[in-house]
Amino acid sequence: MHRTKATLSLIRTHTPRRAHYNYYNQGYVAVPPPERHRSEVSSALAGVIVCLFFMIAVLVIIDIVYVLFLAPRYPGFYVDSMSVSNFNTETNPLVAKWDTKLTVENPNGRYKLNLDHMAALMFFDDDEEEDHDHDLGSTEMKPIEVAPDNKTNIQLVISTGEHGKRWVPSLILRKMDEDKRKGSVKFELIFTVKVTWKSVGGSLPGRDLTLIVYCEDLKVNFRGNTKNGTLASEDRSDCKFRSIRS
Repeated sequence: MHRTKATLSLIRTHTPRRAHYNYYNQGYVAVPPPERHRSEVSSALAGVIVCLFFMIAVLVIIDIVYVLFLAPRYPGFYVDSMSVSNFNTETNPLVAKWDTKLTVENPNGRYKLNLDHMAALMFFDDDEEEDHDHDLGSTEMKPIEVAPDNKTNIQLVISTGEHGKRWVPSLILRKMDEDKRKGSVKFELIFTVKVTWKSVGGSLPGRDLTLIVYCEDLKVNFRGNTKNGTLASEDRSDCKFRSIRS
């Protein structure tokens, strides 16, 4: 009996508790400290933010490159010369004819321009009061095409009505007659045009807009009592425009 107890005591003393140790460590999972977990989350969030900024930067660069090198640019409009004949301001209806030479410039190297639905009106350019309600004459223009990096000329003839006469308000007629007696009269040419950009080869997207073009301060000199006048060369300038929905 005493030998048995001694044997059990010896076994318990010299036998390692491997089975008991393994039991408690079989399902053990290492749990990182809270500080390490927060650091990993912050790193992941920073990586996402960096990726977003990188994507935005790439899109901005692409947009800048498109605008600077690939996007369609507006045409330029210039009045080269204008002459007025048979300008009779002594009677109403008014009698006159305007012969204008325009230049249209295409600054695009990758697009050709189609211009159509062109309608032009001539107005008296009053420095004191702007009046676009009463035109002096009107006409329509044929469609034209302008090649890339090229220019073309338009000959524009406007007369006062189908029968060569146009009724205008007496105040406008009187002001034009006064200016004519002083040696010069200012006119304003306004026309609408639908512009279509077509990519050469079809590799880039096209575009179309309707423009209202304003050619202002067209000062025509009249000598003496003559009814004929020509555009003063020192007053030539580029025409302005604004776009509207087609």
